[in-house]
Amino acid sequence: MRVFVNGVWLFFDVEGAGLVPDGHIMRERPTLILRHGGPGLDHSIDRPLLSELADVAQVVFLDHRGNGRSDSSWRDHWNLAQWGDDVRGFCDAVGITRPIVYGASFGGGEVGQLARRRFLESHVDVAALDDWIHLALPLYTRAPLDPNIVRRAIRRPEVTHWFTRPGGEGNTFNFLADLEQIPVNSDHILHGRRS
Repeated sequence: MRVFVNGVWLFFDVEGAGLVPDGHIMRERPTLILRHGGPGLDHSIDRPLLSELADVAQVVFLDHRGNGRSDSSWRDHWNLAQWGDDVRGFCDAVGITRPIVYGASFGGGEVGQLARRRFLESHVDVAALDDWIHLALPLYTRAPLDPNIVRRAIRRPEVTHWFTRPGGEGNTFNFLADLEQIPVNSDHILHGRRS
């Protein structure tokens, strides 16, 4: 599906119901918005693994502006502030009032020299990104990954290059000082399934 947000059409897909029968009422489940890794990839890298959350929440897979099946827009809009504004605009457009936003990757771990090539060099070449995807992506989860995840992902290397160019936001962002400002509502923290 696509929705017009902040001047572009954003692609999204949904798994799980927002309302579920609970006795004589319909109970609203939390809405989880997944922000995929990259930049330059799409939401398919999160599937099917994070699709399992659809048994406890309505899961929304959203392709960032310029990524996957969403419109490209202009390169100077491929930045964290715009992508954040787009999530807010998306929620406003489709009527989501209290989302749980989950971001994956974008600096999710450190694997020695590969991580330095991927995150610390002045730009990311396609070979470094390919190495990261093939060697580090399997470390993001305990379950074995389907090898087709990377094959079916829509990749937009121009977004990766723009974001990680010399002086680009991929080399300068640091949100550590702002972490304490993020409100946490313990009622919305999802716990893993019990066997």
